[in-house]
Amino acid sequence: MESSKEDIKEFLNKLKKAVIIILGINLLALITNFAFLEYNGGNRTQRIFVFATGSIFKMNAGDQLGAWTLGNYVLETKYGEITLNRFCDIEVASHNILDIYAERFQEGKASHNLVIEGIELPGNIDIFFENRGKIVTLSTIRQEVNIFGYPFTMNTINLTPRYQPGDILMSGTEYPSEEIILSDSTKVIFSPPRNNPSSGWYLHIFIEEQIWTLRVFSKEYNYLLVKLPNENEFKKYTSITFKKEWGDFIEGELFEE
Repeated sequence: MESSKEDIKEFLNKLKKAVIIILGINLLALITNFAFLEYNGGNRTQRIFVFATGSIFKMNAGDQLGAWTLGNYVLETKYGEITLNRFCDIEVASHNILDIYAERFQEGKASHNLVIEGIELPGNIDIFFENRGKIVTLSTIRQEVNIFGYPFTMNTINLTPRYQPGDILMSGTEYPSEEIILSDSTKVIFSPPRNNPSSGWYLHIFIEEQIWTLRVFSKEYNYLLVKLPNENEFKKYTSITFKKEWGDFIEGELFEE
């Protein structure tokens, strides 16, 4: 009987040690999920404390992980500020922020006051970063954006367009229905899409030159109707260039029939 009690006692001691070891391992693993991110999108480097869905070793290896902010942070950018509230979930890798999705803004976990070249953005947008905080792309998710008096249904804003001309590239797949009038009275109308799945528009913004270029997708099928002040009829163009903010007409590329 005494031997049986000793066996039970010994088993319980071993079980206790095993539980302590398991808890210790899990606690150690849990601790490795805490990390600091570095953000350098403004005039200073900011450190953001987060709890990630994977270990710091995975983050160091460049794996993309989900993370929750532990604290409130205001991120400075050249376009305004982004506020991340406590427990805002974001995407991270290599100790940098990768993405902040529109759902976070919808849920009130984040907010922003971003303005691109005088154009205010909707409150709910996807924001994508390069290393250390440089915003590269904004997705407005087919929301209406007022571009100096004219409503455009916009999809994306590319702030580093490597394969397209210009410093900023805005685009959408729905044509505005409203006639655009430039400052010199040039009239611009988007032709109805011609059953082409790639119908849409680009707005190229050249910051230093202070000019904009508006053009259509698939110039073989789509065009802009443009009437210059000294002309009586509209002509078909695939792109037009003008001074910024719907300023005077400069030049255009005619549509080839």
